[in-house]
Amino acid sequence: MLKFRYPEVIKAFDFEVCHITEILAKLIDDGKIKPKTGVTGRLTYHDPCHLTRLGTPGAPVFEEPRSIIKSIPDIDFVEMEGNGHYTQCCGRNPEETLGLALSTAINRINDAGAAGADTIITGCSFCLWRLSRAAKDIGSGIGLLDITTLLAKCLNLSN
Repeated sequence: MLKFRYPEVIKAFDFEVCHITEILAKLIDDGKIKPKTGVTGRLTYHDPCHLTRLGTPGAPVFEEPRSIIKSIPDIDFVEMEGNGHYTQCCGRNPEETLGLALSTAINRINDAGAAGADTIITGCSFCLWRLSRAAKDIGSGIGLLDITTLLAKCLNLSN
């Protein structure tokens, strides 16, 4: 929102606005932080629409989250169908009816299952909420986790 909508109002910033995954990936690439422990299970990453195709013209953020995930020791990572530029929505679109939004999110839960994942990682709090609700509604046991929480666990900063 800061990076792509505020300049329409404020016109200029005297600082660069980045998504947290861009900062964390750079810190890992520069050797300033290093994940110490892995996690169990098979993980997949859900690309938020606003980081890949809707709000980021010319500057999509899909390599950085994967770089973070792949830096984790012994990680078992799989891609879902519909990722990167071709990501499938979590059902966030406010113009959609609740039923359609929920079925969209359920489709994404099913995509993760089809990929063999037992945990979905994402970099968007709304995607996390929408997908968690869909998983609960269909009784899916799939885990959902924000990428910053995943990294904090692997840095031994949280449980």
